[in-house]
Amino acid sequence: MTEDPSAPRPQPWHTTAPGIRGLCAVGVHGLSRCGLGQVVRMLPQALIRCLYKIELISIFIRIKFYYLVNSLAIEKNMPTKLPQSAAERPEGVAAVNRALAVLRAFNSAPEGMTLKLLASATGLYESTILRLLDSLMLAGYVKRLADGRYVVGPSVVPLAEMYRQSFKLSDYVLPRLRELTAQTHECSGLYVREGDRRICLHHVQPQRTVRTHVREGELFPLDRGAAGRVILAFDERLPGEPYDAIRKQGYWITMQERDPESAAIACPVFGQQGSLLGVISLVIPLYRYSDDVVRRVLPAVQSQARLLSMDLGGPD
Repeated sequence: MTEDPSAPRPQPWHTTAPGIRGLCAVGVHGLSRCGLGQVVRMLPQALIRCLYKIELISIFIRIKFYYLVNSLAIEKNMPTKLPQSAAERPEGVAAVNRALAVLRAFNSAPEGMTLKLLASATGLYESTILRLLDSLMLAGYVKRLADGRYVVGPSVVPLAEMYRQSFKLSDYVLPRLRELTAQTHECSGLYVREGDRRICLHHVQPQRTVRTHVREGELFPLDRGAAGRVILAFDERLPGEPYDAIRKQGYWITMQERDPESAAIACPVFGQQGSLLGVISLVIPLYRYSDDVVRRVLPAVQSQARLLSMDLGGPD
């Protein structure tokens, strides 16, 4: 088939597309002299819509970036949530902690302490202690003697009386025993000395079918069972074995000593000045007892005894 020379030839797209032909005719130098409106009118409508979309996307990205930068700046300078109260923060308020440290220092020296001794006992600078003492003396919690010593002031007496009136031993003991039983799934109890015997003051049972049975108020001999041995070691301070070993390691374990079908682990509970207040005991049925069980539950008994000691004003 021969080509008809008179037929119209297809033109290149850049010479036929609306607006493109005008741009090509104007040329680069012409565009530089044209206004923005003239250039826009020369562009195809589809291209204009595309450019509008690109511009809108660009504006959107800039806005998002602006808000992102500002939000990061706000988060850097402001907390994301309200500060916790002093009671909620584990570390508490530093100034209050330092003031309490000064008051606690008098536990070891009720006859009074000099500024230098207070600094040594608390690890605080003397200038800091002086400021704290000013506040404590103003409130009556500390008094300065004529010879320069500081002693506890009269304002602590009402606090001590309020504590005495509100104190219930069970409020402190039972939560510790419940936690111990929950951790070990065994019977736990607190024993105190009653003359030449020991009495079960509080007792918590696990949710198990097979368990030992002890009643609150039940009396047992001091020379049989882990709890009785610990009482004799720390309260009566009997010499020789096993009492020297009990005092050295801080716990005692017995098997079939009071009950032929059980074993027991006992740890002391101390009060102020290191005096023995009682003994926490964990009783385990003999068929569940093993060295592996001891390794698993002994740290829990020690921990709860230590925490109860701290609750009752004993050493850390």
